[in-house]
Amino acid sequence: MPFGEVFADVRSKRRMKMREFDTSPSYISDIEKRGVLPGAENLEALLVHIGKVAAEQGSKNIEGEMQELRQAWWETHFVRLGIDLELASPLAMFMGLDPMPQADIIQAIETAHSPDE
Repeated sequence: MPFGEVFADVRSKRRMKMREFDTSPSYISDIEKRGVLPGAENLEALLVHIGKVAAEQGSKNIEGEMQELRQAWWETHFVRLGIDLELASPLAMFMGLDPMPQADIIQAIETAHSPDE
């Protein structure tokens, strides 16, 4: 699902108004309606604010929401680079992992593709 749609769903679920963010409401509208993809720094600022609101609302799945948003951001980014959605989805899941699981996956791939001795 494109980042703008996921972002709009999370914002709606959290009942957050566009003017609550530390940016212009038109920027939030552009993300949701025109598909503007925020840069990495802006993404993190948006996620921090959503995380704070979710914590205030007593959410038990804050990390899950953050993971969903990051994955949608990466997926949208990869698709815009011309990568097929079938490949973009697993790449986005990989990019959304914490560094330790990423390292484990990279090591497994390197081991699987190392020449037999």
